[in-house]
Amino acid sequence: MATATKLGRCAASASATVYQQVKALAGPIVKHYRDDLVKHDRRTFQDDPTRPFLHFSRECGTHLITLDSAESYPLPGDNVPFLFGTAQRDKILADVVGSVRHIANYETTELILHWDGRRLWQVTVQEAIDVAEVYSRKIRNEWQAGNVADETVVDCPCFHW
Repeated sequence: MATATKLGRCAASASATVYQQVKALAGPIVKHYRDDLVKHDRRTFQDDPTRPFLHFSRECGTHLITLDSAESYPLPGDNVPFLFGTAQRDKILADVVGSVRHIANYETTELILHWDGRRLWQVTVQEAIDVAEVYSRKIRNEWQAGNVADETVVDCPCFHW
């Protein structure tokens, strides 16, 4: 069971947007490639401020892994543009866990945040991997059940969707 910590100093402000919270925490860490945070991440947060994500901050930029709803993925068998080619939904979903594992194993990350759609949590590397794996299982279960509109809440502070 994860032991994520609710971030008091930023999450306590009801008027702060999720971007403002992330920027306040990640801003002092990101020294290079600041456009990752102040341009790209900001745009993603503004597009859908309730979309869950994992955010990795390091001196040389950020990684933002969005945890999209099952409905946002392509239909079974459909190939869609993805990175430098095309992919079906299984590959796109696998890339979420693969990306988190890669970042965890090969990059120095100074801060990892999980936004569950309601609250911002600081998590460990292992908790970030757990979040991605639980998310992947949830999406696969929804696909198999054919009920992609059903919302599931897992009983852990860093696993709420």
